[in-house]
Amino acid sequence: MKYIKIISAAMIAMIIIATVIILQKQEASRTLSTVITRSAPELGNGAHLLLPNLKSAIVVAPDRPHDPSELHDPVSKDKIKRLRQFQVTTTDSGHRATNPFPQNKPRILAVGDSVTFGWGVTEEESYPHRLGSLMGISIENAGVPAMKPQHIARWLRKNKSKDAEFETVLFARRIDWGQPNPWETYFKAIQDSINATAPAKFVLILPPISTFDPRGLMNQDEELKRLKNRFPQLPILELTPAFRKSAPQTGISLKVDGPNQLLIDNKTNTTILTAKSPPIQPGVPALAPEITGYFEANPEASEPLFFDGGHPTAEGFEVFATEVHNFLTSQELFKP
Repeated sequence: MKYIKIISAAMIAMIIIATVIILQKQEASRTLSTVITRSAPELGNGAHLLLPNLKSAIVVAPDRPHDPSELHDPVSKDKIKRLRQFQVTTTDSGHRATNPFPQNKPRILAVGDSVTFGWGVTEEESYPHRLGSLMGISIENAGVPAMKPQHIARWLRKNKSKDAEFETVLFARRIDWGQPNPWETYFKAIQDSINATAPAKFVLILPPISTFDPRGLMNQDEELKRLKNRFPQLPILELTPAFRKSAPQTGISLKVDGPNQLLIDNKTNTTILTAKSPPIQPGVPALAPEITGYFEANPEASEPLFFDGGHPTAEGFEVFATEVHNFLTSQELFKP
């Protein structure tokens, strides 16, 4: 049962650390990407920060649902033919640039991992940039791929004097089940982040979970319940329901039915294929090989609003930004 509590946050972090890929000369000669992050031991074991002053660094990443274990094995890694390319530019502070209103002082700070960073999309398509455009303000995108909750808290503490100038802090990160004591580590990171950024208003955002993340869906309800019990006054926005409601009736989705994984055609609501669910344990892909094989055999196959089983598409980030905007305004958490 201990293996069941391994969900999307940890999985996404492992994916980002292990799977940054670039194309060199020809697609067949894929190697690990040129580095866009540096080790940050001052924030804790395994912490990374973006390198400053990157100029249109090209990153190529898997463009279909996948598991970290697929990229640890050269044979399975070579089977990933579906790739997407995007560029990364950073400021001298090591934050992703640019900003919709660069002439104005940022009033909202967005922290988190690859979802806040905008993995797989342009900076203009990331949720902080879209949110800034909706609100007519500047937002600082301090998201870093694979950043753990405790690393975010430590970064905020180290930058307390600067970050105290922000009026609102958006903390977008789910629990990291890879920790020895995941609940308390997560709760402590949130409390430390709140303390570090006071008197700014603090908002916790739970990024959406893909249907192709069976691990991530297992503890979704329990996660939100415990957070509300621990932080009854904290504004919390769970985005998974909004993504399900906003998803167009196109493409495909995954449904777990007992011991099986069903690939569903969203338009007709019919089952495309049925495969036996793999055991939920470390080192074993959470998706059946028939599922990932279908993606490779059908390049047009895609899940609405997600592209790799963990990160939103450009359209998904539009939903993300809109939901955050509506939440902030309805809860009077920020006044432009």
